[in-house]
Amino acid sequence: MSVEVNQRRLLVLYGSQTGCAQETSERIAREAIRRRFVTRVLPMDAYDVLALPLEPLVVFVASTTGQGDLPDNMQKFWRFLLRRSLRADSLSAMRAAVFGLGDSSYSRFNFAAKKLFNRLKMLGAQLILPRGDGDDQHPLGLDGALDPWLDQLWTQVDRLYPLQPGQKPITGLLPPLYEYHQSSEPLAVKTVVYDPALPCTPSNAFAAPIVELRRLTAADWQQNVLHIELSLEGSSLSYQPGDVVAMAPENPEEQVEAFAARVGLDLSAHLLSLTARTESDDRWAHVPCPIAIKDFLTRYMDICGTPKRYFFEVIAEFTESEIEQEKLREFSSAEGQADLRLYANSERRTYIEVLDDFRHVKLPLFYLLDLVPPIQPRYYSIASSLMAHPKQLHITVALVHYTTPLKRERVGLCSRWLANKQVGDRIHVWTKPGTFAFPKDPAEPVILVGPGTGVAPFRSYLQERYRLFQSSPDSVGPTALFFGCRHKEKDYLYGNEWKEYVERSFLPDWFSPAFSRDQPSKVYVQHRILERATLLYDWISNRNARIFLAGSSLNMPADVRDAFRTVLMQEGSMSEPEADLYLRQLDRAERYQIETWA
Repeated sequence: MSVEVNQRRLLVLYGSQTGCAQETSERIAREAIRRRFVTRVLPMDAYDVLALPLEPLVVFVASTTGQGDLPDNMQKFWRFLLRRSLRADSLSAMRAAVFGLGDSSYSRFNFAAKKLFNRLKMLGAQLILPRGDGDDQHPLGLDGALDPWLDQLWTQVDRLYPLQPGQKPITGLLPPLYEYHQSSEPLAVKTVVYDPALPCTPSNAFAAPIVELRRLTAADWQQNVLHIELSLEGSSLSYQPGDVVAMAPENPEEQVEAFAARVGLDLSAHLLSLTARTESDDRWAHVPCPIAIKDFLTRYMDICGTPKRYFFEVIAEFTESEIEQEKLREFSSAEGQADLRLYANSERRTYIEVLDDFRHVKLPLFYLLDLVPPIQPRYYSIASSLMAHPKQLHITVALVHYTTPLKRERVGLCSRWLANKQVGDRIHVWTKPGTFAFPKDPAEPVILVGPGTGVAPFRSYLQERYRLFQSSPDSVGPTALFFGCRHKEKDYLYGNEWKEYVERSFLPDWFSPAFSRDQPSKVYVQHRILERATLLYDWISNRNARIFLAGSSLNMPADVRDAFRTVLMQEGSMSEPEADLYLRQLDRAERYQIETWA
């Protein structure tokens, strides 16, 4: 049964941690506008949840972070939905759909979307199609599940909300979301218009001075890993082991200049003011206007990022070349997504590189503000304890430097920015809870698996646990650390600290790092785990030990899980299905926690 035209309102609510759910929501909103819906897009926590029962149609997009956690801007909304006072028919007048963004390498895959879908159903919402589960592990990324789910969504929406006779969907380019005004007058004093709080930072961000910056790996080693110490003297920032520190990096000057030259912006004198055409769009609300265009490009616009699908769809309308237009439209089609991933994602092509490849494209700034997102904060595990280092915060940073399949050199935006800093420079930082929930009772046994920079959060926890051990050895339970790297003399991170812990009997004397390349056959952390199978099984099965794993998301997490499965089968006489069930039970009890990154 269709509805009246004055009910053609569609609300898109998202919970996003890194911006992916927001981008997905904006894509849904664009298609809704083409279907002539009055459309709003908001973070869940920015929406007046009391009005939810009055909404005719809502699409929810929720990402999952950490150990099945909800994103920050979904927390208040979710707490309201959990109120016991809400009746089972509270949302009975609302039609809804839910799409989740997650990574199936995590045990609580798309947990946020699953919980939201089930809760909406409990409150009587009319769910018009099954939940969609986007998976980063899909060969086409999130689009692998999103494209077919959107086809189903719009089929249902078109059936429920048909256009009026004589109406047709909007075709061609949609109007840009932002207006801007610029002036050729130079800034008299740049600091007058520049708020030193960096993009996306909360009000408690602190400009922390660097008090130590040193290389942890050997000077002749291929990987540059830095140890950076920040002073928190004079700030109100605090943290616990397992927490993370956030910061917003800046674009390199040469990239800013190249980008400005390509799109025709004058860096020398222009000021910029931004006005959203809709109240619900706030992507640039944190920009202090007026601002010099050079500052805007340096500190706010993610010009070094990789363009998304919609970018190619739009720039196809701004080229005079038929050949370029045909290729760009192919990249923006559903059929062209495999080719797009090879062209853009595999190579990590930047906006400037894409525009250079399609040299006839002349894109106005109006659309750049729609297409190039703000720089997102970067998060690093805190590698220190306030108990051991009062008023300090340490991080362990690996300089991201790699070669793409077509031999392009790539360097990470934030790690390069940090590597170019010096002692005395200040970095705006703020802290937030991480994904690890370490035991509150120090008597609980812990098994820590952290190869490479994955050891950073464990350094924080071990420093605190060690201080407790020094004052009361009997109050601290058994502690195992499985660290891995390639060579003892090249990339053994914090090796002297682990040696001290062993000498002081804090870590067991069997502590044996895995140096994978220091012997003819490669030895990894999973091999060290198997060497201690009997002891670890006793800790896990009889002493309720907790397992924490941090590091690269490639093969290591699966290999380590396989090792623990073997421990259970070998020492506990379990079948493989029984061992898998036991591991899932550990997951649910938060006794097997992982924190990985690409």
